[in-house]
Amino acid sequence: MDRLLSMAVFKRVVDAGSFAGAARHFGISPEMAGNHVKALEEHLGVRLLNRTTRRMHLTEAGAAYHTRCAQILSEIEQAETEAGSQQAPRGLLRFTGPLTFGELHLGSAISDYLARYPAVSVEAFLSDRHVNLIDEGFDLAIRIGEPLDSSLVARRLTSSHLVLCAAPTYLERNGRPEEPSDLTRHSCLVYADLRSPRTWRFTAPDGRVETVQITGPFSSNNPQLLLSLAVAGHGLIFWPSFAVGADILAGRLVPLLTNWRSRELTIRALYPHRPLLSAKVRTFVDFLVERLEGELQWEKWCKR
Repeated sequence: MDRLLSMAVFKRVVDAGSFAGAARHFGISPEMAGNHVKALEEHLGVRLLNRTTRRMHLTEAGAAYHTRCAQILSEIEQAETEAGSQQAPRGLLRFTGPLTFGELHLGSAISDYLARYPAVSVEAFLSDRHVNLIDEGFDLAIRIGEPLDSSLVARRLTSSHLVLCAAPTYLERNGRPEEPSDLTRHSCLVYADLRSPRTWRFTAPDGRVETVQITGPFSSNNPQLLLSLAVAGHGLIFWPSFAVGADILAGRLVPLLTNWRSRELTIRALYPHRPLLSAKVRTFVDFLVERLEGELQWEKWCKR
């Protein structure tokens, strides 16, 4: 059995507090994680962990060995990272990302990345479904909001925020809402994939939060369909700034309740913890950070 891998599994078992946590991290079964620790104990001739059906704790030898494992693995990772940084990225990069953000903002970024690194090919799977990176064979994911899987490395790329807006034709017929409570008298377009799709929240300049239960003639799980209906004047939409910025700049949509703040949406790159991060993943994430950092055009447009 690979002793270095067994050391990494042992360290993760201790850090996670369970064999199951280590197993999820490495994509193996809990039984296999236990076999790695058992192999180390047999090789060393000492017990590293005392374990019962409910509890697990380090022995004195196990605590000392865990400290040394952490040091050794850290030094190996640093050495490999330094060596890998000199290697040109190559091979297939598979990533998954959110549908609307990907359609609007990732195409030109991928084009420029491929021009810089011609030995890399990219396969992009755009979907608002949260896929399992390891089980489905993806190198990384781009996701909006708080990470659901704490076992993944999360690196911030940029941010957006929700913008309430409507078409000029809708406002001419129905007037402008001046307070969040006014939305109960307006037609609102509902994005059905949210946990609480008919609950919209706004924060006043003084920090007071107001929650509104909205109603409307149409709901859908398709972002582009909702946006097209908003532009056509069928109702108000509460949508990410990265998705409506261009329509606001062109005058097709008008931002509303601009003195009220809405939820910030952090956009992150997520990828599995690995002893060595491949050059293609590292350079792609670095490229996106460079590309998306700073105040973006969509934020400027929505502040007009």
